[in-house]
Amino acid sequence: MNSRLHLNAELEIARLGQRGEGLARFEGVNLAVPYALPGELIRAEIDGERAKLVDVIRPSADRVAAFCPHFTVCGGCAVQTLAQPAYESWKRELIVQALRYAKIDTEIAPLIDAHGEGRRRATFHSRVIDDGPSRKRLELGFMRARAHTIVPIPDCPILDPGLKGAMEAARAAATPPCREALPWAWGEARVGLRPWCGQRRHPAAPQGATGFRAQRRRAVQSWTDRLLQCVRRLLLAAYRQLGGAVQ
Repeated sequence: MNSRLHLNAELEIARLGQRGEGLARFEGVNLAVPYALPGELIRAEIDGERAKLVDVIRPSADRVAAFCPHFTVCGGCAVQTLAQPAYESWKRELIVQALRYAKIDTEIAPLIDAHGEGRRRATFHSRVIDDGPSRKRLELGFMRARAHTIVPIPDCPILDPGLKGAMEAARAAATPPCREALPWAWGEARVGLRPWCGQRRHPAAPQGATGFRAQRRRAVQSWTDRLLQCVRRLLLAAYRQLGGAVQ
């Protein structure tokens, strides 16, 4: 039996990592536990440096119910169960740490919610499954959390309403071979849909996997949009120095 395999380990989560996972220590090893929150006492399955949340013994006061039924299955979201004030504090602290690492001494204001009507970009993954002669079927959706399989999710509650219909358009277009450009639009929403062939797929990703990127574009880009893009580029550079990722 693997000496580093523990099926019922109790862990106390110290803080959230840059990817939204709970961080803890067990027998001198640093562990990242997806979907666990700071201050929680949990039961987890540990395999080396990886851990899977099994049960929350003592929940955080900041834990709330996830609003998406696909949370923890779909790999798109990490902290839906974190209350908004705690979420804002965590995001602000990421900026503080990045600027501190870059030796930039400045005051950091509280986070401003710029969610608007929802996310204006989405990547849908697709794969054609060959079950035999004349028995091909299509899988299309989002990638499963920490896996290389596709979850056939019909819709996503965090997307901009203007992207409604984008997944069905991608489904209609997802017939190999991939095409270089495929413009789609829905009225004033100005939604673009472009296929991609996954040339940078992970080696373990399914063969034949492809996908579509959908984006809702604004008619006019304001000066605040351009300013936010510049700030984002600076913060991305600082995050990369830390070895982290933007959520």
